[in-house]
Amino acid sequence: MPSVSRLESRVRRLEARLTDKSGLRPHSAEWLDHWLEKLTLIVTGGVPGRPSSIPLEVWDAIDFAKVEAGQATDNE
Repeated sequence: MPSVSRLESRVRRLEARLTDKSGLRPHSAEWLDHWLEKLTLIVTGGVPGRPSSIPLEVWDAIDFAKVEAGQATDNE
């Protein structure tokens, strides 16, 4: 039977695979809220940064949300 420290190590590695640099699970509601808030702050000048610092998965999720809402996208 694995030791507790070995199990903890395995859980940490698994969590690292299931979360992004925000520490949240990609495509969850919390993840999308976090990145939308961060993107808004960057675009409005609230925090230093560039939109290129936002992961591609976030841009894809935003584009998908527009399609689901029936809004046109630039990719059409």
